[in-house]
Amino acid sequence: MLRKTKSYNQPKNELLTWGNLLDEESGTFPYNTLRIMKLLKELFKIYSPSGNEKKMRKFIKWWVRNNIPEATIKTDQTGNIY
Repeated sequence: MLRKTKSYNQPKNELLTWGNLLDEESGTFPYNTLRIMKLLKELFKIYSPSGNEKKMRKFIKWWVRNNIPEATIKTDQTGNIY
C-alpha cells in the first residue's frame, strides 16, 4: 500500500488517498502527484498477465531510462527488474 510521506503532515499510518493529496490552498494536485497519476494510467493500460510481462518490463525500462537517466536498470534470469 502507498503511504504518505512526512511532508504531508499526516499521521504516519494514515492511508494515502487522492483526496488527501490535494493542495489545501489551490484545491489542485501538486505536479508530482499528477505525474504519478499519469504513470499509473499508462501502467494500467498494459496487458501483462502472469507469465507474460514482457510489455510491462519494456515500458518500465523505457520510462526509467527517460525519466531517471542516472538509474541503473538490471534484470535477472526470470525477468525481474532491479
